[in-house]
Amino acid sequence: MNERIVSAVVRSRARSASLVGLAVLGGAWSLACGATDGGTSSGAASHDTAVSHTASASTERARVAQYLDSIYRLEDVRHTFRTAGGENVDCIDFDAQPSVQRARAQGIPVSNEPPPIALPRGAVTNAQPLSGADQTADEQGRTRLCPAGTVAFSGRPTYEQIEAKGGLDEYVRSIAIHKRGAAPAVQPDSIPAHTQPGPDWDHAAGFQFVNYTYFSTTTPVFTPMLENSGDHSVSQMWVLTGSCASDSFVGSCGTSACAPYTCSNANTQVQSLEVGWIVGSPNSDANPHLFVFTTTDGYGSSSCFAQSGCGSFVRMSAPYWPGAPLTSTNLGSTPVELTMAVVNYNQTWYIVADGSYIGYIPPNTYRGQMQSSASYFQVGGEVFDSWENNPPSHTITFMGSGISDWGYPAIAYHRNVQFVAPGGSGWTNAALTFQNGNGITGNNAATYYHVVHGNPGGANWGSFFYFGGPF
Repeated sequence: MNERIVSAVVRSRARSASLVGLAVLGGAWSLACGATDGGTSSGAASHDTAVSHTASASTERARVAQYLDSIYRLEDVRHTFRTAGGENVDCIDFDAQPSVQRARAQGIPVSNEPPPIALPRGAVTNAQPLSGADQTADEQGRTRLCPAGTVAFSGRPTYEQIEAKGGLDEYVRSIAIHKRGAAPAVQPDSIPAHTQPGPDWDHAAGFQFVNYTYFSTTTPVFTPMLENSGDHSVSQMWVLTGSCASDSFVGSCGTSACAPYTCSNANTQVQSLEVGWIVGSPNSDANPHLFVFTTTDGYGSSSCFAQSGCGSFVRMSAPYWPGAPLTSTNLGSTPVELTMAVVNYNQTWYIVADGSYIGYIPPNTYRGQMQSSASYFQVGGEVFDSWENNPPSHTITFMGSGISDWGYPAIAYHRNVQFVAPGGSGWTNAALTFQNGNGITGNNAATYYHVVHGNPGGANWGSFFYFGGPF
């Protein structure tokens, strides 16, 4: 095993033990301080403090309630079920979605009907949906599928989960910023690529510059281990235009000593639609979930995971939805695959998962070319490394299955990567390019993650590659 990786494993275990010790000490410190405050404060001071804390808590609770209602209101729930994996799913009327109401307020037409076009070729890979919405009965006899005319939501946070993040502002920040593309165009316009110490994105991915209106890929679902709670691990597609990406961790002078770099030219800002599975934030567990992510300003303030209630994504009645829990692959067994696709029809980007239209980005969300087509794509894996002093420290969070040298079926991959050009009628296999020759970007990432080119794991794989790490 690589010496650096062995060191990282030891560091991770030591860090976990230290955190447990700090938690115990922190609890004892809190109890001691509470006793001291109670013994030395006057009754009047204690009363004023209590009133102040009560008012502050009331204001925060009202803000949290407003935020939760922006995802969906509990009074709009028409059906609820629990997946076999233990995830609660609420079904609300299509028209009750906040995104639908926002679109209609702007005069943008929305519908629960799929577009009158054929599904992408090879779009169905599973007889039963990986989300658990399989029409069986849960332990209370409720059907595991949303009724016609309703759409599914899961993962709506609780007051307690938001409070545990440090309040609403910290919670929203934690689910909004940690995404990035890695193709050569996706870099700040006026500073070097992110090479300074600090949190970073690691990618193992291929890309192609070409105009297209349809894009599709198939990837196995895994449950990668996360070393740090702030990390995430992803397998996904990026649908892109633009060149300028904001960077929350590298300042405008090229180091973290300056204010975060922000793209100011709207004409060069990256616009992206991203679909895949993710382990980590914005989800509150360690399981894989389907995600849809959008940005219209180079990963700036518009950045949005659709399950978080922000953005313009409109859900449709389907057995998949943003935030849906996904069945994953047991290492070494036949891969559990998910086929994802995007289709642009009438300046609307539709998202397809396993042959079902799950929703769309309505017109007027994107600007310029991105309204009707995209100019390049990227496909592969992403790990967000939350180590603040990276390098030399680096996460050992798994990418894909965590394996890069065992071959199929243990290793993650993307296969049948394909697109349709504007006005075209047939699919074209992608001609993928791999940045730096190895497809790896990120601080010290090539020590941990790898793109592997080998034999296909089956017939008719088209354009494909393997990826993963750190083992």
